Amino acid sequence: MTNIKKGSVRWALNRGLKLGFIGGGDDHYIHPGTPIKQNDMKNLAPVLKYKPGIAAILSEELSSQALIENLNNRNCYATTGKRLWIKIQEYSSSAMMGQEVEISESPILVITVCETRRIEEVELIKNGSVIAVRVPGSDRIKFAYRDIELERGEEAYYYVRVTQFNGE
Repeated sequence: MTNIKKGSVRWALNRGLKLGFIGGGDDHYIHPGTPIKQNDMKNLAPVLKYKPGIAAILSEELSSQALIENLNNRNCYATTGKRLWIKIQEYSSSAMMGQEVEISESPILVITVCETRRIEEVELIKNGSVIAVRVPGSDRIKFAYRDIELERGEEAYYYVRVTQFNGE
């Protein structure tokens, strides 16, 4: 963790900033009514093959107010490529991703990932370091991880990195 660039996301997280993540972009690949898929764009210059990020928001309700509330609560994540669904919840408090929690014992994180294709790997990251890796071999996985290293009063941040079978 010594090679973290000043101003990077991990640099900010390691300094205690509370961040939520969303993806977004503008690729100009598809126009309404055009049957071309991104995968069919093989002859484009490499810079044009970039796939923009996508914002994912976990919300019980599909309304502007609920979506903005969940963005403000950091109940969101960024993804690229195919759509995927990620849910991270702390077991004893039922806290969702983005929430801050004070705990009296080792937290148990319950991670659920559903994909449109086979998942190559799911990594659980704490304070910038991988603490658990799962290789599901299917398009979905649910697992729990107890962080016995975290002591009462200590702060930590967690996030999940999902790699699709195609490397995205």
